[in-house]
Amino acid sequence: MGCPLLRNAFAGLILVLLSKGSSVHAAEFGTLPDNITVLEGESVILRCRIDEEVTHKAWLNRSNILFTGTDKWSLDKRVTLANSNNSDFSIHIDKVQVTDEGPYTCTFQANNKPRIAHVYLIVQVPARIVNISKNVSVNEGENVNLYCLAVGRPEPTVTWKDQKYGLVSEGEFLDITEIKRQQAEDYECITNNGVAPPDQRKVKVTVNFPPMITDMKNMPAHLGKTAILRCEAMAVPPASFEWYRDDHRPVESDNTLRIKNEKTRSLLLFTNVTEKHFGNYTCFASNRLGASNASMLLFRKLIQKYMQVHAHNAQFTLVRKRGLSQSTLTFIPHGYQSTCGSLNRCDTPTQNDAYALTHHFSLFPPPPSHFCSTHITAFFSSALSSLLLPIFVILRPIKALLAYITALLSLSLSLSP
Repeated sequence: MGCPLLRNAFAGLILVLLSKGSSVHAAEFGTLPDNITVLEGESVILRCRIDEEVTHKAWLNRSNILFTGTDKWSLDKRVTLANSNNSDFSIHIDKVQVTDEGPYTCTFQANNKPRIAHVYLIVQVPARIVNISKNVSVNEGENVNLYCLAVGRPEPTVTWKDQKYGLVSEGEFLDITEIKRQQAEDYECITNNGVAPPDQRKVKVTVNFPPMITDMKNMPAHLGKTAILRCEAMAVPPASFEWYRDDHRPVESDNTLRIKNEKTRSLLLFTNVTEKHFGNYTCFASNRLGASNASMLLFRKLIQKYMQVHAHNAQFTLVRKRGLSQSTLTFIPHGYQSTCGSLNRCDTPTQNDAYALTHHFSLFPPPPSHFCSTHITAFFSSALSSLLLPIFVILRPIKALLAYITALLSLSLSLSP
């Protein structure tokens, strides 16, 4: 009601007339607190209790008149009188806004004496993220710059958290120099001002890099059986796979061979191994950033199993299943050269299903270590393959040692006077 100039003049007049009054601090008149804190969006009642008979009363916000008695001067529909009688002159503010923050004054005149009470309304706003980087995809070695902007009252803190390693960086900006593939992950921005639970959001960082083959090995196979060659590659984006034979021909699926490509690996599945399948295979993995290749061998499995080892009186017997013609089995006592001779036994088995190969040690060969545990290595080779497969056997010639000790004792007794 009335023009703004008139309202301001009237408010100034009230403050001048009542400036000599005493201030009262409490939630109610006589106990009105200095500050009242409220969250944005909540409602608040500013109470003004009056125990004396009053003649004039008013509410002001800064220099703006809200009420004089029951007459409302404020145009804001959210501000209303909570009570208006001789003992209670309280106002209600609905859905408090940040702009409502500030000083409020309740004034009245009782028994011809002015009274003034001041209260400061503090409006708090929970921390909230208002702008954050979108998910990013970069190549390994590039720089990454992330941002996270937040608002709140009081001023919120902003923290970046590394989800994989738990590292923390303070501030709205996160800079990563020459990013590595291991740093590809979700980065979480957390903002907090203690008013409400923290607000948090994540940014996904993808690091692209060329393929790197991580799993490949030579594989033995039996004729007529199944076999698998594996090629696994780390790459972002995922690699495409191709297979080549040793003569550089691309490998294609047929009724005995199938190629199975998965997200991070490729498999060569042999359903019925034949002679033509043995040889060298090259796996070629590529994406838009580069390529990598590795070779592996599918070879005939020559030795199926060593069945048993017998040791007795400085000799041992090795029994092997499924002998192969024109193959050689060589036993090499530890500490001796790998040539056939008096201490080493070389033999060529027949095509019998199993055979026994016996090797004898001399009773007292140097060094003396032959009277304790002796390591013996058996090498199996074939004209069909250059592959050597070592096994290790522990020989314990206990009886030979006992015989030697007995002989020494007998000799010692015979020489005694």
